[in-house]
Amino acid sequence: MAAEQEDRFAAAREALRHDSPLWTIQHLDITCDGCETEPIVGHRYKCCVCEDIDLCGACMRALVAARVKMSQEAAPRPAPPRQGGRPRRWVAKLHSRDLAEKWAALQTAVPCLHPSHKFQKVLEGPERAVVFTAGQNAGSAGSSGSSAAEASPGAGGKEQQQQGQQADAAAAALAAVSLQEGSSDAAAAAGSAQLSDSDQLEDFLATFRPSACSCSDVAWLVVEVGSSSGGGSTQPAGSSGAGSAGGSSGSGSSSSTRATEAGASLEERVDAAVEEWEKLAASGRKLAAADVDRLAAEHRITKGKWMLFARSGEEADAAWPAVARAVCGAAAGAGQPAAAPLCGSAKVSSTAPPPDNSHVFCCYVENYQDAADVQRVCRGLQRAVPAGLLQDKRLLFKPDIYTYLGIYSRNEWGIKPSTHEARLL
Repeated sequence: MAAEQEDRFAAAREALRHDSPLWTIQHLDITCDGCETEPIVGHRYKCCVCEDIDLCGACMRALVAARVKMSQEAAPRPAPPRQGGRPRRWVAKLHSRDLAEKWAALQTAVPCLHPSHKFQKVLEGPERAVVFTAGQNAGSAGSSGSSAAEASPGAGGKEQQQQGQQADAAAAALAAVSLQEGSSDAAAAAGSAQLSDSDQLEDFLATFRPSACSCSDVAWLVVEVGSSSGGGSTQPAGSSGAGSAGGSSGSGSSSSTRATEAGASLEERVDAAVEEWEKLAASGRKLAAADVDRLAAEHRITKGKWMLFARSGEEADAAWPAVARAVCGAAAGAGQPAAAPLCGSAKVSSTAPPPDNSHVFCCYVENYQDAADVQRVCRGLQRAVPAGLLQDKRLLFKPDIYTYLGIYSRNEWGIKPSTHEARLL
């Protein structure tokens, strides 16, 4: 039985190991330690020496370039301590005319600069989502970590590709990392460019069926609408928002104050909302859904999702294409016209270990306080998903802020965890 399951997951697992113009990989809740982008999209590299250092493809290339420059300007140095240790006034030493001193300071502050810190490309693991984006050119929509210029290089693209190849060669010489790209990527991109959005979506759906994807390989299968398709901004794939909402503090202002600023990130806004919620809870007064709505509006955390439920892989395989086509505005079948995209994005969970055979679908709306839009998406799902596909006919709507605040079933505040309910027709 175990061998049969492994065979069932083998095709999707192999597809995830390769770049494709049809999809991207998002590494959920993984922050790049170079540019602090979360999640890492595309290629992810992990240091084999440091315990928790991850880099995106762009930062990996920058690190390789820095190593090349260091090898040209300074003599080799012994490896720094494993955990590193910032030397005093190391920033000032970066302006030193003594190149050896400058690189010694940098290398102590950033131990991964040393060529003994080998990086490995992450090709597997559960903390990932595979994402199809509708409404983009094939070259820019999919290659995991590869730009459109790399897939189909013009004059500037060729120069970028040449620089990338030089960085790859330098990395290999330093025994640091292999950034080899598959030789078939360009051909795949060229072939994919000839397909319509609907055809590309069908290829994606055929490659990644919920029942054929293990949660040990990928957490979510995601479809989203590109900005050119009129679907609006989309939810970060596979996650309902801000990764970890751990507290962060700064001198002179609370996180609540900082989060009201226009440039605050989602994570900062979630931190501030949680902080304010905890203060309200500590005050002793009874909390209600209206308090949650106020926090959502104040901190601009207004996304929400309609949820559907499949009790088996077979049900998920049958319903997911209907949901995905509706979200992307794709034709439901041969000869049928395409429609406007239903919403910004949707996702379905992969297969959990037995005996759990269930799957959950999430279809996102931008503003859960826009009741008309919430109901519009609900009606679209009722039209798209025949009731006979799922035994569980429920449609439940839950704002993302409910998740961030820990409002689940039987919560201590007595707040209902879903704000709207409907049924498949």
